[in-house]
Amino acid sequence: MIVMRVKGGEQTVKLLNRLPERLRNAVLRALREAGIVVQALAREKAPVYRGLLRQSIGLRFREESLNRVVGEVGSDLPYAGVMESGSSRTWTPPSTGLKQWARLKLGDERLGWAIVKKFRDRGFPFEDAQSYLTPAIKEALPRMKLIFEERMKEVIQQEGGTI
Repeated sequence: MIVMRVKGGEQTVKLLNRLPERLRNAVLRALREAGIVVQALAREKAPVYRGLLRQSIGLRFREESLNRVVGEVGSDLPYAGVMESGSSRTWTPPSTGLKQWARLKLGDERLGWAIVKKFRDRGFPFEDAQSYLTPAIKEALPRMKLIFEERMKEVIQQEGGTI
């Protein structure tokens, strides 16, 4: 039989009870900081026509469970995914955007409906991807790793540990 005795057992138990909450807070802080880095890089790399896509790139967090928090960087614009991944021939742009484009370029927003109908009949001409999120994440990975390492070191040092 193996017996292990720990000096300062009460202190160790208190430390172990505090550590999960501190680690969780450190991970949340690191996730927020890493998200800000990705968001800034994505905005920098986003293709710009009027700047709407760049401005719409946001950052949000959602807690799926006690042990799972997800950070999301991206845009809710209908064409954001098309810009990132490219389009297929079956994709049709939203009619509101085409109406606005027709008004600006052709002087009559009703022509936007004709364009939508043409796209539905013939398919949208394939658009190559102009990725901005994927390159931002790839560029941010080394910095994200450092952010998480630093936050974990802080927790260990706050509890009197050394690294």
